[in-house]
Amino acid sequence: MIILDVPALLDELCVKLGLCLDPDARARISISPPKDLDAFETAVLLAEGRDPLQTERRLRHELRECILRFASS
Repeated sequence: MIILDVPALLDELCVKLGLCLDPDARARISISPPKDLDAFETAVLLAEGRDPLQTERRLRHELRECILRFASS
């Protein structure tokens, strides 16, 4: 999986889901984005200070859907 526009994806996650990463986390993920869907989802949640295993299912589903909209196989 390749994210076509990581900064735009991170902006959408902030606006639509309230997952607004601090500038250091944004830069880290933008420079070296995780290569698969699960890893990207986990990286965003951890950067937001959330435990991926404790994050509610609805938010994880919405996060995954956003990531997929910006992904190319």
